[in-house]
Amino acid sequence: MKKIAAMLVMMLFLCCSTVSAVFAEESIPDGNYSIEVTSNSAMFKVVDAKLSVVNGEMSAVITLSGTGYTKLFMGTEVEAAAANEGDLINYVPDEAGKYTFAIPVAALDQEINVAAYASKSESWFGRTLTFNSNTLAPIEEEKVDEPSQPSTEPKVEEQNVVEEKAAAQEESIPKTGDNNYLLFSSAVLLMCLGIIAKNKKVSRHEK
Repeated sequence: MKKIAAMLVMMLFLCCSTVSAVFAEESIPDGNYSIEVTSNSAMFKVVDAKLSVVNGEMSAVITLSGTGYTKLFMGTEVEAAAANEGDLINYVPDEAGKYTFAIPVAALDQEINVAAYASKSESWFGRTLTFNSNTLAPIEEEKVDEPSQPSTEPKVEEQNVVEEKAAAQEESIPKTGDNNYLLFSSAVLLMCLGIIAKNKKVSRHEK
């Protein structure tokens, strides 16, 4: 009876694990997420992971703590040793110089076999990674500021220059009142000259 009970408990545990993993996958909408990843080796530590979901397919970019591993293979170390170069995943350094790898993610909350190639020993090592769904958090897309439209209003300096030019042109053009004053002065001057000339003629005749 104890053996049967133990077997039932184990089967129940496995079923719950599988159901939780399937539920986690089905409930994730398309988008980008941050997620924590557990490794079975302290020498193969993931310090950052970005999960992408597109049409239900999951992939991730993981960042390792060190630079000792230069290639990954999704499988065991035995499979990696016999794999073609095109099946290997090479590292890409980030801005800080850490090694990142873009890998497919088969499921969440389940151990995924990953073989890591150590450049120092030139050997493959078997590792497992677990993407923990309870740490999943959506990454908000950064808003791109729209370029501001150039202002049609003139700048202050340009406006001052325009106003100064306009003022100078106004000063150079006599106003209407000034024109009338000049005409009146000219008429008076002509009248005075006419009177003087007439007086001279009269005085000549009298003599």
